[in-house]
Amino acid sequence: MKTTSGHWVDAPPRKDAFVVNACDMLEAWTNGACRSSPHRVRLPTKHRYSVVGFFGPNFDSLITPLPVKGLGNASFSSEFKFPIHYGDYIANKYALSYPSQVYDNSCDDIVYEKQAAM
Repeated sequence: MKTTSGHWVDAPPRKDAFVVNACDMLEAWTNGACRSSPHRVRLPTKHRYSVVGFFGPNFDSLITPLPVKGLGNASFSSEFKFPIHYGDYIANKYALSYPSQVYDNSCDDIVYEKQAAM
């Protein structure tokens, strides 16, 4: 995980434990109570299991912070500007991560023909 100061912190395997990386939308829903941070996966030096799962809201969802109970008077803030249209957010995130793969809708009819043939 990358800290706010820019340093990488290892998450060494621990017996009977697992690591969960919070996603951007979890940070948005909790208004910063759960922080999303850059993370990376490096080749392990010994055998271990990795399970990856990605979850996100409906593409048309508008994201706003939800009440977070059980945190007393703790105050959190997020850098997100609300409401967030999830579809626009994830499309922009993808375009920034993979600029050479930005979707071009000029081939829509070809994609649909391929799907119909399956």
